[in-house]
Amino acid sequence: MAQGDGHQTSEAASWHCSELSMVLSEDDGKTWTKPVVIARTKSKRGMAYPDVFERRPGEIWVTTRYPTEPRVRISLKEVDFVGK
Repeated sequence: MAQGDGHQTSEAASWHCSELSMVLSEDDGKTWTKPVVIARTKSKRGMAYPDVFERRPGEIWVTTRYPTEPRVRISLKEVDFVGK
């Protein structure tokens, strides 16, 4: 059996996320849209701690707090994920 980091996994693992996906629900979590990758990075540091803010109805802002560079800062339209 391969050894992990001895703290969190029994298998070797990377703690750096290279993709950020988003799903939405229109019925308080009963059903969800299919996951859509909204950001990718090749940085060895990855990206983490996403914040999501609905600036106005249907306009979603997504940012990440780690690492500080490159940081994700995007604006998305809800209609592009759940239809009209």
